[in-house]
Amino acid sequence: MYYFKRLWSYIRKYKARVFIYIAIMITSFFMAIVYPVFWGKAVVKVVEHDFNAFLLFFGIYLILYLIDSIISIMIGFLASRIYGMVTEDLRNDLYKKIVDLPVEAFDKTKSGEIINRVSESTNTVVDITARLLRVGIRTIRELVLIVIVFFICPEIAMMYLVMIVLMYAIFKKYGAKIKTITKSMRKNSDAYVSNLQQTIQGIREVKSLGLKNNSLLKFKTVVRIIRKKEFKASDIRRVLGTMIAMLRMLVLGVVLIAAGYYVYIGKLLADYFFAITSYTQLIMGTVDLITEVGVDVQKASVALERIFEILDNKLYPDEKFGDKSVEYIKGDIELRNVSFAYDDTNEVLENLSLHIPKNKKLAIVGRSGSGKSTLFSLLLRFYDFKLGEILIDGVNIKEFDEDSLRKHISVIRQEPFLFNSTIKQNLTMVKPNATIEELREACKIAYIDEYIMSLPKQYDTLIGEGGVNLSGGQKQRISIARAMLKKSKIMLFDEATSALDNESQYNVKKAIDEVAKDHTVIIIAHRLSTVIDCDEMILLDAGKVVARGTHEELIRHNEVYNKLYNVDLING
Repeated sequence: MYYFKRLWSYIRKYKARVFIYIAIMITSFFMAIVYPVFWGKAVVKVVEHDFNAFLLFFGIYLILYLIDSIISIMIGFLASRIYGMVTEDLRNDLYKKIVDLPVEAFDKTKSGEIINRVSESTNTVVDITARLLRVGIRTIRELVLIVIVFFICPEIAMMYLVMIVLMYAIFKKYGAKIKTITKSMRKNSDAYVSNLQQTIQGIREVKSLGLKNNSLLKFKTVVRIIRKKEFKASDIRRVLGTMIAMLRMLVLGVVLIAAGYYVYIGKLLADYFFAITSYTQLIMGTVDLITEVGVDVQKASVALERIFEILDNKLYPDEKFGDKSVEYIKGDIELRNVSFAYDDTNEVLENLSLHIPKNKKLAIVGRSGSGKSTLFSLLLRFYDFKLGEILIDGVNIKEFDEDSLRKHISVIRQEPFLFNSTIKQNLTMVKPNATIEELREACKIAYIDEYIMSLPKQYDTLIGEGGVNLSGGQKQRISIARAMLKKSKIMLFDEATSALDNESQYNVKKAIDEVAKDHTVIIIAHRLSTVIDCDEMILLDAGKVVARGTHEELIRHNEVYNKLYNVDLING
């Protein structure tokens, strides 16, 4: 009920429409209560050979039925709008919450699970809630019918109440089982979507590495598990449905026999017999609907739980930023006694202190696992350090608001991500009002403009999913151009030249040198030969700064750096 109450907070935003919707539904249900009476009277008048009275009552019946049909169209029209808007709000809030999650959440959670929570769970919730609302109003109508029948014939009304009690007992027994299976099926569905997504994204590797059979085997395993659980859930629903159907037929038979008997002995008027028959059919129809929705409510409760686990930060907390808006920075960076561990046990960075002056070009080098990439993650606040401080121009980065932090730091990665849109759209996302001249200038700095202009559609060229229509070097240069267009004061290059050929690498190095004149540039590099011209080299080992200086100074005085450089030379 907690989750359904939370969902109501989304529905009540459209309370005017909801009020009209409920009012129209109540009107429709009132019609359903009234016109069986006129149908019963019409039938009685036929038996009494009063044809004129029959036409009158039958005409009223038809008019009420026609009005009810028009009302049903209005209900459908309103319902689709309300449910569509609620779905939109839920998905928008989920998306906003997801992009506010820390990077840790995406490192530890399968993407398929997140996608399922946004798409499938919201569809399930809104669809079932719509049906639940209809059932709720119909249930109120049936309770009114039972009260009406009670005044007509209390014995028959008691039969309805006995049916309600028995139906509740059956649902209580099987509902919990359905919910448990549904939870398990959702997890398997997450695995199914993740498996499919990874196969599509990595289709080139799947084909080139000969992994089709292996991938198919994994996929079949997940599908088989889902199938078995669907069978189990289906069996429970079938048993539940059969028991409810038997109960329904039993009650219907007993009611009709009892009503017929009461007419026979003169305790019940014939026109009331026809009304009670219609009412019983309505009640039985609602029982069928309650049976279906009762099963679906278990699905909805699981889906709601999955949605609000994200919205209520039960899985991971939101990223936290300060409230300091910083328009301009000089680019001076300082780390003071920073320690960090991903798992709270093995420290990646240990009591690290480091000063990087503004407008300098520095390289961070060291063995794999020495903490180079972690340093970038902390600067970008993808992860938060527990001890120490990181300062930009003397201000702790935890005080920066998110827009300021993202504005002043750009990162160019070894494997840059490009969106499935045009080159121009990939560039202008960081500066929507950029002119074509600005785009070309940034691309010239990254030495990619000439290639783009050689394409048939030039900057309007679609680059495909993840930049699949570009080479690795071309993707990196577009990523560099995007960072240049953003004009951040601090530029982080994470192995940004590793995928470039010698000529492109030379051009990009020239671009970096140009940028470094008035930017703070930090480069992570495994290939030391690509960064020997930096102002300084910072050597990390086991999360600590073990040496600092120019390439010439380190090659003469530091044994660890010397070994790394010699390995680099041997590897070409």
